[in-house]
Amino acid sequence: MRRFLLAVLLLLFIDVPVFADSAVFHIEDFPQEDAYASTGRYDANGFDDPNGWQLFGYSPNTLSYHNAYWKWPLTIPRGSTVTRAFVTIYADYSNYDVFNAAFVALVPDNKWETVNGFNAANYANGSALNAIPRQGIAIEWNNIAWWTKDNWYKTPDITELVQARVDNVDYDPQDMENRYFGLALYRVSGSSYRTGTQEPDNNSFTAKLYVEWTPGPDTPSDDASATFFIANANEEDTYSATGRYNINGFDNGNGWQFAGYSAYTASYYNAYWRWVLTIPKGATVVEARMRIRADYTNGGPLNAAFMALMTDDKWETSRGFNTINYPSGTSLNAIPRQGVPIQWNGISDWFADAYYEGPDMAELVQARIDNADYDPQDVENRHFGLVLYYVSGSGLRTGTQEPDQDSYTTELWVRWIPPNECPAADAGPDTEAAVGETVQLDGSFSEDFDGDPLVYTWYLAGKPHGSSAALSDPKDSRPSFKTDLPGTYVAELFVNDGICESEPDACTVTASVVEYVCPKGLGFWKNRPAAWPVDTLVLGSQTYSKNELLAILKMPVRGDASLVLARQLIPAKLNVAHGSDPLPIEDSISSADGLLSAFTGKLPYKVKTKTSTGKAMTKEARELNNYNSGWLTPACEP
Repeated sequence: MRRFLLAVLLLLFIDVPVFADSAVFHIEDFPQEDAYASTGRYDANGFDDPNGWQLFGYSPNTLSYHNAYWKWPLTIPRGSTVTRAFVTIYADYSNYDVFNAAFVALVPDNKWETVNGFNAANYANGSALNAIPRQGIAIEWNNIAWWTKDNWYKTPDITELVQARVDNVDYDPQDMENRYFGLALYRVSGSSYRTGTQEPDNNSFTAKLYVEWTPGPDTPSDDASATFFIANANEEDTYSATGRYNINGFDNGNGWQFAGYSAYTASYYNAYWRWVLTIPKGATVVEARMRIRADYTNGGPLNAAFMALMTDDKWETSRGFNTINYPSGTSLNAIPRQGVPIQWNGISDWFADAYYEGPDMAELVQARIDNADYDPQDVENRHFGLVLYYVSGSGLRTGTQEPDQDSYTTELWVRWIPPNECPAADAGPDTEAAVGETVQLDGSFSEDFDGDPLVYTWYLAGKPHGSSAALSDPKDSRPSFKTDLPGTYVAELFVNDGICESEPDACTVTASVVEYVCPKGLGFWKNRPAAWPVDTLVLGSQTYSKNELLAILKMPVRGDASLVLARQLIPAKLNVAHGSDPLPIEDSISSADGLLSAFTGKLPYKVKTKTSTGKAMTKEARELNNYNSGWLTPACEP
């Protein structure tokens, strides 16, 4: 089964915006994916119309009513809210006269959503198709315009019908069968019909379903899935015949693939296949199923079993199951096997052109994935080989063998959990600090490639002898520590995603004693503007030029607490910029800026010293004055 998911519908006549959560869903490339029901003079299931036509309406020529059916595999997450949905249909014939029709969604009935879809094996006639249970409020399509061949026609919005399917308890976009949305378009009134394009046809022309949605709370699992096809070459599948005949049937002239027992030939048949896998090493296989297309109608009781093939330096090579590798049926049956046999008992009768699904064989695919030699990137060691061998019974089944188009040869669908990839720790860059400085570590750039949450564990793996430095919180992504001695501190980080712990990453902090410049007082900076290390300062939330700052320093205070504070904050910031130790005063500077930021515009703010804000400002001004005077830096005390 092939699935195509496009982000944008490129049809010239439709204005479709690009949404993050939108998709165009295509009919899969099989005849059973769409059909029409004919009732009246005829009672027929038109699932594989020889003209490739998809009919709906009333035909006066055949005195029959036609209802159209489609199914699409969805990827919309469960719990989503559908905000827009419509179908575009390609006219395969020109039809006239106006009529009315309506859409309804289909309720899964363990038939249409399975591998045989709308095939006659599931629905023998039009009446059977029309008996499929339906859901949702009918969406009317009234006064349908005349259709001209080779043009596209857009339906009314069917949001409510898609929503009804997404809300079904059984809906699962990651399940092989429960991901489908089924739709019926049935005649309401009028004496005309329309002709769309039916599978099998190029996906460019069969009906497309466009949907926009808002994702819901249900997060899709990390499971991945893929459908693997038999490569288009003779040696990719075969059957062994033993008994009266002893042959390798790898290139059957009829394109037949046998399994079972034939009384006619008095021979037993085992079927063999191989597929190229892309499943990553270390993956956990959740589900695996194969679909076989019947190329002939067979019956009779039959029990069989599957086993995986072990590599033997033959079947996995370029010659595969060719008679050069295996000249007889006996030599095919001698290929070593692995895994616990998967029983397929009571195999039903097969009808030509219908599809049949085998039991879950996840264990067999897992056995191959777990082989030491398996490598999805190696041209020979990426193959999965499978045998379906006779166990008991007198029946024979006939599948479709290569060379034939991939739409008909046996498919392998696999769903798996990708292997967990260990996270990578990032302790941040090496840095330098002054003794006594608090260093902020940062491990937030550590990465888990599977998107799992991380648990952080930090260690001070190295520090100067005699140091008592300690991490603030070893489990924090951004802990800190204070350097207390000159020398090298090594911080080591591990991260864990709950399954795997990373290799350690470390950063080095080199601490040294800094020779700070002693602070200067207000008078020094007011009278020596040429010595200023900067030309602008930020006070509160305002930026001031040197001239503005000098004006503030020379401005009479007159009981304004904002000026009292500013006249000490300016020298403190100039001292820090000049190379004075910032640690003793950083909290006061921050507090002073906070007090000034409460005002708009520039100084002065005319704050009375006896108010609560004025008292706070004068308090911080005293602390800043102590710093500027050298009282907070012991080596600089006056």
